[in-house]
Amino acid sequence: MGLEHSDFPTFLDVARPSKSATPGTISETDLRSGNYLVAYQPIVDIQSQSIPFYEGLGRLVLPDGRVVPAGAFVEKIRNTSLGRFVDLEILQRWRLDLTENPKLRISVNVPVNSIAHRAWYDAFEATVASVPSLDGRLVVEIDEQSTLVMPDLVADFMKEFQARGVRFALDNFGKEHSSLRNIANFHFDLLKIDEYFIRDIHQNADKAVLMRVIVNMSQELDVICVAEKVETGDEARALKALGVRLMQGMLIGPPVYASVIRERHI
Repeated sequence: MGLEHSDFPTFLDVARPSKSATPGTISETDLRSGNYLVAYQPIVDIQSQSIPFYEGLGRLVLPDGRVVPAGAFVEKIRNTSLGRFVDLEILQRWRLDLTENPKLRISVNVPVNSIAHRAWYDAFEATVASVPSLDGRLVVEIDEQSTLVMPDLVADFMKEFQARGVRFALDNFGKEHSSLRNIANFHFDLLKIDEYFIRDIHQNADKAVLMRVIVNMSQELDVICVAEKVETGDEARALKALGVRLMQGMLIGPPVYASVIRERHI
């Protein structure tokens, strides 16, 4: 049986950015006065056709109605106080979504700058303490670069909150040269495999060999693999044949808002 878009859950009310929303038009005033939402992209188990969890993707809704993906501006403000403001606003939104949707299970990207920021850290700790039945419902994604910049901070953060039911994923696995060292030094629960290994894997024997090694290694270490940004049926079929069960991408399903997930009973 082939894998095509119709094989996966579909949603009508998708959370796509506005076509008119361009990064060059976003000002500090926009960032401080806009409304922040989180769109959730399904991560699907292609064997059971279930959705173990969703990845939260920040959205800025401007006063004029434009919707801007956080990815359009976060890099420019990552090392600024404005970046911490935005990260805190997005945290408050997914905290609300978790509270209002008791069955919702999500993964969220957390930059190391926020982990090091007292106000964000306190808000995260309050979230872990206050959200009902949080255990297993929250996955924190940390990119490989963060493990290089502040390894001790990341290790301490993971150790503290894994003991309190938070799971951790190594984002963009394979993008940096430190990947294998990260597996040895940090106790991640999931590996999100970088799109480099995913793109056109059905046409690249070397990528297929490396993917099989990653899958076998993750099974030995009891770590879950997630293939990111799966865009074609050919890629999905190749990944499935190599033993990858969890996939994410526009082929799998577009981002939706929490209200849509709640209406569909998650």
